[in-house]
Amino acid sequence: MKFDKRLHREFPLDLAAGTAYYDNISSDLGNQFRVAVRETLQNVVERPESFGLVRGKLRFASVRGFPYLVLFQVVDLTVFVAGLYHASSDPSQWLNRPIED
Repeated sequence: MKFDKRLHREFPLDLAAGTAYYDNISSDLGNQFRVAVRETLQNVVERPESFGLVRGKLRFASVRGFPYLVLFQVVDLTVFVAGLYHASSDPSQWLNRPIED
């Protein structure tokens, strides 16, 4: 089954913040982070229902090698990516973000 992907309007800001943090440590680490996020998004679109549920229909995928989570929800044949969050961040920050915004 083929799924479409839609990113929340703030997802690029989430990615930029995480990338900036790792770029400050090492540009190579920042590049590794971007690649890991891209691979996670690809996996989410290819097999979204294989990832764990957080609340209701909201799911998460861990970013390999980094303490970040991609939060998303599947509606029909569309994967709505709500955000990219540090695993130790306050869950209320990401659980309350509208999915289709």
